[in-house]
Amino acid sequence: MVVDDAAQEHGVRVVSVEAERVTGAIVWSRWASGEPRLQLEVVHALIREMDEVVAALAEMGAAVIRPIVAQRSVS
Repeated sequence: MVVDDAAQEHGVRVVSVEAERVTGAIVWSRWASGEPRLQLEVVHALIREMDEVVAALAEMGAAVIRPIVAQRSVS
């Protein structure tokens, strides 16, 4: 799903994936209804760039971000 600046949601089918670009075809459209019906919860191992990861996940709409210590996590 993609949301545009006009507050419309679009169901998109991925057509191609390249190193710098993803192309899709719109399958359906509707007006955005406010908050998402599903909440994305992400569990992510601690890394040096964790601030960047959290910022990117927040921009993508993650409702919950749970950092964990993994075998190769940084301390």
